[in-house]
Amino acid sequence: MRICIPTNDARGLASAMSVHFGRARYFALADTEDGSVELIGNERACQGGGRCDSAEVLRNRRVDAVACAGIGAGALARLQALGVRVVATEAEDVAGALAALRAGRVRPFDLASACREEPRPGSTSASTRSPLRGGGARPGGEA
Repeated sequence: MRICIPTNDARGLASAMSVHFGRARYFALADTEDGSVELIGNERACQGGGRCDSAEVLRNRRVDAVACAGIGAGALARLQALGVRVVATEAEDVAGALAALRAGRVRPFDLASACREEPRPGSTSASTRSPLRGGGARPGGEA
């Protein structure tokens, strides 16, 4: 099985997971059969608003599943239309996400659990809130 895990950096199994699929700078494509991990850049990464279409980056990558902490409804629907299973994990890095998958400590994402856009207090811009990590900023400015 080939699993996509959205990450903030390109350090293989030690790559820190991104809190949101569409904001990930990289995707770790892990093959559970041979243990290989390929890192690809997410040239469609964006900072919210649901217009980045990061799912398109995976279209021809033979991905069976995505394991992430947060994902918007549009990306979830596009991935599901491609036949990609999307599961939620609270892992901190790629190795932890793979361990969670092996142990069955993931749950399927559905539209009800997808991230939603909410206005930031005192602002007209939107902020994506992850259902697993509260949507708050991580160290280093990643939201």
